[in-house]
Amino acid sequence: MSVPIKGLPPNAKEKVRYRFVVDVGAHPSTGKRRQVTRTFCTLREAKGGYAHIMHRRYEAAAVPFDARSLDDWLDALQRSSMSHAAPALPSRSTVLRANS
Repeated sequence: MSVPIKGLPPNAKEKVRYRFVVDVGAHPSTGKRRQVTRTFCTLREAKGGYAHIMHRRYEAAAVPFDARSLDDWLDALQRSSMSHAAPALPSRSTVLRANS
C-alpha cells in the first residue's frame, strides 16, 4: 500500500514540509465524509503520523462501541446461556442404579 504523503514546495525559510490527507470515515450524526490533514517537518515524522492515524481508524472500525454497562452485559450473557443450556443429564450413579 502506498503512503499518500506529498512533499510541499520549500517555504520562505527553504524548508520542505510533508503533508497527507486521510479519510477517517463518516460523521456519526450527519453521515458526511470526514478527512484529517496533517503536516510534518520530516518524512519520517509524516510516516509515523500516518501510521498512527490509520491504526486508530482500523481499530475503531474493528471494535464497535457498546454503550451497555458491565452489569447489563453480564445479565444478557447469563440470560443467553440459560436459554441455550443443554438439558440436564442424569448422573452416573443414577444410571448405574437403573441398570442394576
